[in-house]
Amino acid sequence: MSCIEEMTGKIDRSQIRPLNEVIKGYTPLQDGDLLFAKITPCMENGKIVVADNLENGLGFASTEFHVIRFGRNMIPNFYRYYLLQEKIRKQAEKNMTGSAGQKRVPTSFIQNLVVPVPPLDTQRKIVAILEKVEATQRLRAEADFQGHKLIYNAFNGFFGDFDENPYGWEIVELRDIVREKITDGVHKTPKYCEDGVPFISANNIKNNQIDFTRCKKISTEEHELLARRCNPENGDILLSKVGTLGMVAKVDNDNLSIFVQLALIKPNKKLINSNFLKYALLTNSLQKQIQSYANMSTMKYIGVGKIGLLKIVLPPISIQESFSSIVEWVEKIQEGQQKSKNEVNTLFSGLMIRAFTGELVA
Repeated sequence: MSCIEEMTGKIDRSQIRPLNEVIKGYTPLQDGDLLFAKITPCMENGKIVVADNLENGLGFASTEFHVIRFGRNMIPNFYRYYLLQEKIRKQAEKNMTGSAGQKRVPTSFIQNLVVPVPPLDTQRKIVAILEKVEATQRLRAEADFQGHKLIYNAFNGFFGDFDENPYGWEIVELRDIVREKITDGVHKTPKYCEDGVPFISANNIKNNQIDFTRCKKISTEEHELLARRCNPENGDILLSKVGTLGMVAKVDNDNLSIFVQLALIKPNKKLINSNFLKYALLTNSLQKQIQSYANMSTMKYIGVGKIGLLKIVLPPISIQESFSSIVEWVEKIQEGQQKSKNEVNTLFSGLMIRAFTGELVA
């Protein structure tokens, strides 16, 4: 699942294994097959891709993908764009089965989905138009990547490898540097409404920040009730604890609630800076600890008690704050780029709607 990039159609093909290691427990596929993620939040986040340029034209994927193979009169990328439409992903979400945090799109949804089959020439024209806009999206994403790369390089320059702790700084447990006990979001699905307070789940953590574009909403009254137990505030840290473990985001909005998939960490600002903590949790050292504490069932999870036991290098607060100033500078630049990025994304969504209602190509 980690080899598939959200929304972009990019595959990491670097993982190559002997056939006898994957012949059982994986789903076979070949060049031209379309992979559609079954499980939340991967499906909602757009992990939909066409397999191509596979070693020997063959591959194996996680059983958490539906694999769709097309006939001669169907261009796979045309149907990737069709399935990427928000309305289709929302339909898939409504048809999911299973418990919270482990919901999956059933095979019956894919089998019963009615799709258009325009002439091949029309499919090619639509794909060509959408690919041009997607290329612009990739340029915007590359700019974001370079910003994040600068932050990671700055982190390594300030603090070194946590496993080696080259400056000999104190190593503490996370529970000792928070101002309140680590908790998690509500365990019961709340009642959603059209307008209200953002309700954030693991689905909404993208690129290590909160994405509000597709989040659910709850009433102010329910938010106030949930906030008595779990109240995210500006500067707090969210950590995914179910399914895809170790995703991290910093809270920049005092008015939101969270679901059980997320742990809430409130740093003691006299001891630890929020930006430092966010990027510390993303280091290989902390990510390995998170995985080592995970309990295995049908879905990985890590309890809030175990999160508190994570060991973290604690540099002087002045050095943490110097690093934080670089993070704030990069984020300010990225905020300026966001308008252009939003415009391209809106264009792409609009073109997809027109493409599949017959308005884009005559």
